[in-house]
Amino acid sequence: MSNEQDYHGHPNYNMIGIVLVVLMALSVVVDFVITGNKLLSVALIFGFSIAKAYLVIANFMHLKYEPKLVDLFPYLSVACMIVFFAGVYPDTAYVDQIMATNYTNLDLSPEDIVNLYEVLEGTAK
Repeated sequence: MSNEQDYHGHPNYNMIGIVLVVLMALSVVVDFVITGNKLLSVALIFGFSIAKAYLVIANFMHLKYEPKLVDLFPYLSVACMIVFFAGVYPDTAYVDQIMATNYTNLDLSPEDIVNLYEVLEGTAK
């Protein structure tokens, strides 16, 4: 093939930029609007993030126009992001519960606290 036949043109970068901004705005709105269902809000925000990542990978990195074997890379990166998001979701989902825990009601003596720190640090006797 000649270079003229290989040329695929450029994607509409302005439209892709607008879609990226809209997806970012939707992520922010979802965070403020959906407060009762943490799982739904996190799932939507992660979904928007995956869509944004795919748009960047496919269009700005021009992987959409590469041979079919290269098509595997955007999907592989999305799969890696899903695994990452699944790994960090518990930190985001339960942070309110962890922060709201009142540790003063545990009725620990100062010696108990020192012993707990020693156990956690591995210096317990």
